[in-house]
Amino acid sequence: PALFPRFVHVVNPFKRRKPHPSTTIGGKAIDEDEVAHASLSRAWRLATWYGLDVEIAAVARRGDRGEDDLTSRWPVRRACLTENGVDVANGMRLPLLRDLLACAAENDSGAHYVILTNPDILVHHHFYLQLYRLVLDERVPFRTAWSITRRQIAPTNFKTLDDVFNAIGDPHVGHDTFVFPRDWLRRIDAANLVPGFSPWGGAFLAILSHLGRAVVLGTKRWTFHLANDGATTAAEEEEEEEESKSSSSSESKSNP
Repeated sequence: PALFPRFVHVVNPFKRRKPHPSTTIGGKAIDEDEVAHASLSRAWRLATWYGLDVEIAAVARRGDRGEDDLTSRWPVRRACLTENGVDVANGMRLPLLRDLLACAAENDSGAHYVILTNPDILVHHHFYLQLYRLVLDERVPFRTAWSITRRQIAPTNFKTLDDVFNAIGDPHVGHDTFVFPRDWLRRIDAANLVPGFSPWGGAFLAILSHLGRAVVLGTKRWTFHLANDGATTAAEEEEEEEESKSSSSSESKSNP
């Protein structure tokens, strides 16, 4: 076994234009990127305190909002900028999976495993410690990959970030956190998969299952996601009401 397994965690942070529409912390609207990064930073600090080696690599598309900050803030150790990706209707600019994997392969830090998480995933502060325990019994050459499904947290007003992690939440079947051997990278053909576009997670899990053993961990409380559940904010409701009035007015004028 690798007595001191090392990890490279590739993230693709993105600053949204609006705060989360239905969850608050301390009565204040939250920035999903800031909350996700705060959870990652705390997990990294704890892992470092225990002597674990986790390299954080951030991928951003050129021209992203806050591009420089996203790729240079602590504890990000390495930045990867890409020109490729997909622009979606809500303003998100998503990179291609192959670019995330290329970032994991660059500047070999001696990592044994790659970690991938979606940008809106919050990791528990024990996340890296749990992964260390998970891979510790693996023998070289490494033959196992894992998908860690999240806990979906219903919209509410939390007092602190800790309350989010103490929430029970509901298990979710989506694949948005992966851990796999780094030496598999040269054998992965991710084609044009885009993290965030279903069914990218299931497709990537299938790819990993052809390279070795792929295990789904569906009962852990290691990752979390703040659900929207279709809720709208008061401002959005007001905006929708104004649009409805405007539409009704136009119809009245056109049908006297």
